[in-house]
Amino acid sequence: MANANNQANFDEVEAHCRLASAKLSQLLQKEPAATGALEDLEDYYDRQMQLRVMQNNTLLEQLKEARAAQAALREMLASCALGAAAVVVAYFVAADPWTAYAAVSDYWTYCAVACIACLVSRATL
Repeated sequence: MANANNQANFDEVEAHCRLASAKLSQLLQKEPAATGALEDLEDYYDRQMQLRVMQNNTLLEQLKEARAAQAALREMLASCALGAAAVVVAYFVAADPWTAYAAVSDYWTYCAVACIACLVSRATL
């Protein structure tokens, strides 16, 4: 649906451009001195289009840079979370290894799910 609407917009603009070209050709036949002004207008239009393309390219580059920065930040946060979890586990293991072993043996499935979730989150983020 969006493509049909876009095509309709392009067709409308094309029709207006043809109409304007016909009017300009009639005007140029009546007044040849207007040719210079028309060429200036075309030059300004071309320059405006070049500036618009440059602006779009700049915005695309900024978007790529922002996405790269976001990916780096996600990676850093995932690493920090994994490091914090490792520190907490190491603390409990060092404090009382038998209690930590009992907790892991009772809840090993939760630990496995947490490890898998961590790996999946690192792969998708």
